[in-house]
Amino acid sequence: MFTVEKGLIIWTAISFLILLFLLSKFALKPLLEMMQKREDTIKNSLETAERTRLEAEKLLREYEAQVANASTEAQQIIAQGKKIAEDMKNDIVEKAQQEADKLISKAKSTIEHEREEALNELKNKVADLAVDIASKLIEKPLNTKEHYRLIDKYISEVPEFHEN
Repeated sequence: MFTVEKGLIIWTAISFLILLFLLSKFALKPLLEMMQKREDTIKNSLETAERTRLEAEKLLREYEAQVANASTEAQQIIAQGKKIAEDMKNDIVEKAQQEADKLISKAKSTIEHEREEALNELKNKVADLAVDIASKLIEKPLNTKEHYRLIDKYISEVPEFHEN
């Protein structure tokens, strides 16, 4: 069944050694170089990936800091806007109050002036009326001196009527 042939074993061993020699001479070195290149490529890729990851983390931290700063700045801008709006409101209210005070003062002044004019006109009419009544009572015309004396008398009495 199974027989061992010495010639076949020797030729197989010689073929194997020749093949081994040829492979080591021509194929092993390029194969090892290719494997070394592949190992270097993988190592470089891993290093690049690590550098990229670290840079990404750094950029993320910077971005988060910028977002925090932007949020703080936005809050400051909002606070400033509110303060400016409040100041403007206060200025508008103050100016409106000043204008109202001026209008009230002017109205009071105008009313007082018109009151004085009305009183003067009333005094003059009362004086004329008094002279007319006195003339009719006396039935004689008054001379200028008596006329002015009666006017002064009635004028001095008019404020007393006004106060009562």
